[in-house]
Amino acid sequence: MKGNRSVNDANPVITGYQVLTAADEKVCPTCGPLQGVFRDKASRTYQHPTMGGLAGPPFHVSCRCDEIEATSQTQGIALNSSWQYEGAA
Repeated sequence: MKGNRSVNDANPVITGYQVLTAADEKVCPTCGPLQGVFRDKASRTYQHPTMGGLAGPPFHVSCRCDEIEATSQTQGIALNSSWQYEGAA
């Protein structure tokens, strides 16, 4: 993962990363609100609505989240999923 991140960070086309959760009923209050959240590649944290800046993924033990690369053209596109976190943040 660190090797991929180093290569991606050096790539000028990649502008940042976006969180992907498992998008199911087991997603926790830490990760649920982060579904689809973007971070600039210069930053190492995602902005959680109630917890502030969180480094990751993983965001905690047994975290099932991941992140995908984003470009200036893709970072504004919503994830192709109708799932939304419905728990309490």
